[in-house]
Amino acid sequence: CMSDVFALFVGTIIGGKKLAPKISPNKTIAGALGGFLGSLLSMVIFFIVLKSFSDISVAFKTAEITVWTFLIYGLIASLVSQAGDLFESYLKRKANAKDSGAIFPGHGGVMDRLDSITVNAMFTLIFFIIIL
Repeated sequence: CMSDVFALFVGTIIGGKKLAPKISPNKTIAGALGGFLGSLLSMVIFFIVLKSFSDISVAFKTAEITVWTFLIYGLIASLVSQAGDLFESYLKRKANAKDSGAIFPGHGGVMDRLDSITVNAMFTLIFFIIIL
């Protein structure tokens, strides 16, 4: 989710070359990179906040979960998120649908907010089964 937010802001501010113009004409390479960096930054902050709770800190030590675990998760989750977003955009193009709703003007609808989350939920489950 943070990957989507940072991608939107960085892509809007910087603009530049399009990532996949035929599939999703508003996505830029700068936005994708902003999404990656935003995801990594969010994971570091999330790790620091969680580690500040003594019980969670002990659990992290026991399970040998470090900030690197969070960074690896953040990097892969950002890739998965952006791939899910592009896949949903591809499906919309195939169905000749510009947006999947109008609840969020300029954002393509509810499905555009959920596409990356849905794919990421599956990835997160698999990631934590493997890690833990």
